[in-house]
Amino acid sequence: MNEISASIVPLTKVTLYKHGIGYFERRGKVKAPGYVELQCGPDEIDDMLKSLLILKTGGSSVSAVTYESSKPLDERLGEFGFDLKYSQNLTDLIGQLKGTPVSVKLGSKEVNGRVLGMDTASRIVDGNVVDERYLLIFSEDNVLVRIDVAAINGIEIKDAALAKEVQQQLELLFLSVKKKDRKLLKVDIPGEAENDLIIAYSIPCPIWKTSYRLVFDDKERLLIQGVAIVDNIQEEDWTDVRMVLVSASPISFIQPLYEPIKPQRRTIETQGFKSSGPFVAEPAAKKKNAVVAKPLARGRSQAAAAPMEMDGMSTGSYGVVEMCAPSSPPSGGFSAELGQMADSGLDVEAAEKGELFEYRIGGTVSVPRNSSALIPVVQEYIEGERISLFNESRDPGFPYSTLKLKNTTGLTLEGGPATVMEDDSYAGECLLDVVKPDDTRFLPYALDQSVRIIVRAEYSQKPVSKVQVYDSILYFYHKEISKKSYQVENLASKTKIVYIEHNLMQDWTLSSEPKPDEITKNFYRYRLELKEKEDHTLEVEQEKEITSSFHLAHLDPDMYQLRWLFEQNVSDPKFLEFMRAVQIKRRELVSLGTQVNALQHKRVTLEQDQLRARENVKTLGASAERFKQAIELSEDKIIEAQKQIDALSEMIRVKTEELNTFVFTQMATEILPS
Repeated sequence: MNEISASIVPLTKVTLYKHGIGYFERRGKVKAPGYVELQCGPDEIDDMLKSLLILKTGGSSVSAVTYESSKPLDERLGEFGFDLKYSQNLTDLIGQLKGTPVSVKLGSKEVNGRVLGMDTASRIVDGNVVDERYLLIFSEDNVLVRIDVAAINGIEIKDAALAKEVQQQLELLFLSVKKKDRKLLKVDIPGEAENDLIIAYSIPCPIWKTSYRLVFDDKERLLIQGVAIVDNIQEEDWTDVRMVLVSASPISFIQPLYEPIKPQRRTIETQGFKSSGPFVAEPAAKKKNAVVAKPLARGRSQAAAAPMEMDGMSTGSYGVVEMCAPSSPPSGGFSAELGQMADSGLDVEAAEKGELFEYRIGGTVSVPRNSSALIPVVQEYIEGERISLFNESRDPGFPYSTLKLKNTTGLTLEGGPATVMEDDSYAGECLLDVVKPDDTRFLPYALDQSVRIIVRAEYSQKPVSKVQVYDSILYFYHKEISKKSYQVENLASKTKIVYIEHNLMQDWTLSSEPKPDEITKNFYRYRLELKEKEDHTLEVEQEKEITSSFHLAHLDPDMYQLRWLFEQNVSDPKFLEFMRAVQIKRRELVSLGTQVNALQHKRVTLEQDQLRARENVKTLGASAERFKQAIELSEDKIIEAQKQIDALSEMIRVKTEELNTFVFTQMATEILPS
């Protein structure tokens, strides 16, 4: 009969993503029957259970994957009737096994019975007091037996269930020592033959990072060297694994699968049929034709990108990851060496598949546990130019030394820091965001004090250029002008390429020449070429149309805008006629309103006089005849004033309606000559 044993399936492939997930693949031959143990951390177990894939070639399939309970060790140990965790000697253990049927081995003798406990006796040996320990047994023939612990060769637990519990508790204690807080999954392999086993899963991992070196050689060619930084924080060495780095963030989430979940169920009335709760069925996914992605050209290494398949399922060769260098330094120094280094290339395959872009590292990679590694992913000559980039908001006096870089590698360059080398020395640092093939980026890396720039700003306002009436609203239009001049002086003894970034203001229109060479989200970008000691002034003008509006029904007939309008050389006399008619109607309404205000003031005065007369009548009594007549007279005047107010108010209403009708039926627009 074959012995059941654990098989080791080595790690063969690691794929790292930019969103904190790693894909791991194990391959190896396993002997059946047997099993494979997988370990993961408590923060990895849910992803492991969600993604675990096991494929077995030949014979029967994998029978089951089992894993330990989610209960903490102390809680699981507490489920036993005794505790071995803190039992340090026979006394501690026997004290917990009272009543247990046992067989005590004493040389060639056996004593069968049940445990009563432990006893201690003292005796004097050579003048010293010695404590001796005794096991108390209630034997099968109902005799209390006192057995010297020192004479015991062994104790057999006669109860099979209790003996099994001791074995289980010891196994738990062993696992706690063996794997600390690691979670164990056991893959059972049935059958008898030796088979190939593939195990794949995804678990949380640190993201991989990139950094670059940008170096100009003696021929002003720009070399880009990029390395990927990968971190192995697991409890396992990555030894001779195939490494794939993916620059995308697929959707990923954590769902608690490890912890047992007891759902809350509804309580319903007793029915004659089995009942279930309501649910919403999900629609079926539409099938789409599979699309095979085309690999991108790799640039100098010209390696074809392999399809995204599990290693071993496709045909492809892998080289060795190394940075080739000549055996002896060539003439020309450091800059001359760059050409040979760049021409050697790297064995890295790159492919773009939809939103994913991946680097497949040739050969194998080893990263010990709790270590990190720098893995070269790109080493190519790339299209680049030294320029100076000026932006007033960043530095008001000097531009930045900048690399204008075009990605001609054929690869997608991941974002990361870049170190710039010039003239065999460190020149500065910059940040590179994700750059697709043939995209261009400006990379400022140092302040350039060989170019001085003076900025002058000027704001002005042009006269009204247009007057418009629309929907009973009178609009006056004029333009505001924002003008900036950039006085650029080349202090260096060589030609300088300077780019000026001018703010692209919302709702403002560029009105000057020349037009910008580039337009970004927030800037117009102008390119200037200045020879040694040359200066140049760039003027950029933007304009914005400003609108003032007045409602014709509430127009002030004597406002200065109207007076100005009537003085202009308006080409269409009908428009002026219309506006003069509106002015007349508004003056009439204003006049009527003034009359109403005067009558209201008069009425208030009469009411106050009448109130004082009434108070005098109350005070003087029969001698107040004169005040009584005044009250009657003022009452007549109040009534007359109110009648006039009502008549004028009605007239205002009628004329307001006439104005509104006139405005909407005689609507007109006019553009003043510029």
